[in-house]
Amino acid sequence: MAYTKRPDLTPTDGLIVQLVQRLLPNGDPDPSDQSGGELVLVQQRVKAIQESLCPSIQVTATWVDEFMQPIVDAQGRHKAFVDFKHAASQYQQDTLGVPAIVRECLMLVLGEQLTMAPPPDPPSENPDMDATTLIPWDGDLVRSNDIRRAITIAKASLDVDLDQVL
Repeated sequence: MAYTKRPDLTPTDGLIVQLVQRLLPNGDPDPSDQSGGELVLVQQRVKAIQESLCPSIQVTATWVDEFMQPIVDAQGRHKAFVDFKHAASQYQQDTLGVPAIVRECLMLVLGEQLTMAPPPDPPSENPDMDATTLIPWDGDLVRSNDIRRAITIAKASLDVDLDQVL
């Protein structure tokens, strides 16, 4: 895992983790990941959806400083914040259990490797169909809810001078 828990930092709600720069398959640091060393507050809430009695899971990840305060821009808006919600189906709840679903949601917002599902028995005729994550989320959904990506984009300082652009 590319993060470490920070037990010395204790928010009133959630957990602080320190991100470690991702590595490429050859073991070198990934130059596209600029989130290494940054602190992130992760939080989760689970509540039952009244109509279906299935769990509604919400996980958030916020880029914070060493005082556990969100890093904000000049207007006071979070520079990097991810808010992900997932309504677990009855099937997911029955087969995986709520703790495993919550863990997958947390891994998703932290930009971590998602758990691979066991291959089907018998295998399908298309081997590509057999390689899927435990919860087969769309790739764009995974990328758009990654706090590492949000931090890297925020660090790129995307401020634009409107006079020059218009």
